[in-house]
Amino acid sequence: EALAGPLAEGNCDPHELGRLTRRATGRLVSRRTGRKPTLVPVVEVR
Repeated sequence: EALAGPLAEGNCDPHELGRLTRRATGRLVSRRTGRKPTLVPVVEVR
């Protein structure tokens, strides 16, 4: 969901997509565990 909007708009900047991925995943983990995780996602842009 977090990447659907930017990708639909044609935003393919790997740094921006990585930032959005980290933010969305961090929020999900934080909601479930109550902790603030450190995440390093890998986003492949073709």
